[in-house]
Amino acid sequence: MKKTNKRISTKREKTRTYTKYSYALKRKIVNDILKGILSKEEAMLRYGIRSRQSINYWISKYGLLNYRNQKNYGMKQTPEERIKELQMRVEELENAQIVLNTVIDIADEEFGTEIRKKYLPQQLAGSKKHKSGKNQK
Repeated sequence: MKKTNKRISTKREKTRTYTKYSYALKRKIVNDILKGILSKEEAMLRYGIRSRQSINYWISKYGLLNYRNQKNYGMKQTPEERIKELQMRVEELENAQIVLNTVIDIADEEFGTEIRKKYLPQQLAGSKKHKSGKNQK
């Protein structure tokens, strides 16, 4: 769909005409040119476009939907490679946990301690009694 409007300049007696093209038509022309269906000259003839500059502007604007500075966040690895890497990492962590548990067991046996025992609930209970005693005075 195109609309033709006339613009009259006050300084000059010349009449300028310009044509507005619909967004859909611009996108169709750009897609046809980028796919190689039409050349710029063929598009100018077929759709009655007067200047090549208009087409060049549309290509820069609508060609990539104006994502000129888009960064490429492509995957460095294929999904299969990433899965293998993560499986190896899980295996490493499991082995590290086994080693840590073995060291804790040996330390418990040699020094007679209970490293795995959690004292936190007892410490919290003691601190609550201590605080409540202060508040009662």
